[in-house]
Amino acid sequence: FSSYGPSSDGQVKPTVASVGAGTAIIAPNNFQTFGNGTSFATPNMAGLVTCLWQAFPEFTNMEIIEAVKKSSSIFSAPDNRIGYGIPNFHTAFDDLTRQRALRNVTVLGNDWIRVYPNPFNGNFSALIKPLHTGTATFKLFDAGGKLYYTKQIAIVTDQLQTISFSNQPLSRGMYILKYDDGSTKRSIKLMRD
Repeated sequence: FSSYGPSSDGQVKPTVASVGAGTAIIAPNNFQTFGNGTSFATPNMAGLVTCLWQAFPEFTNMEIIEAVKKSSSIFSAPDNRIGYGIPNFHTAFDDLTRQRALRNVTVLGNDWIRVYPNPFNGNFSALIKPLHTGTATFKLFDAGGKLYYTKQIAIVTDQLQTISFSNQPLSRGMYILKYDDGSTKRSIKLMRD
């Protein structure tokens, strides 16, 4: 239903395509129905891209868009009707997972744990390559020793894992994230800006 490209500056337009005919929607009476038009296709695509970005918050918006484009059905030969084509979000997810693994090896260097970003603003992640298999516990304390939360995860020796800590209602200041897997312990200072 979108106008055909290219854009006025010669770029591929549209970027990708989504279901515009027979799109599953929820009607005002809360029943599922189907509808046609960009009013349904665009929110559908925006929701899928948002879910993908939530899975990979350390990537920029342009990196997410590039992964979506690369996963699309006619990426190697885009046209002016459906752009790069219909994205395959499973393919985009796999691509970003590979990119994350490559980044993580660089981020860790010779260490086995790293927390980023630091300072953080509500959300942060711990990247670990555990030295042991079992269960690890993360505890977050403020500088005064008040415990804010505890998180337990299953760990496997030498398997890279990203543990996300999101939507933490924390005030600005210094925090300590403590890791303990029964054999190895680590305390990491964090700053909430």
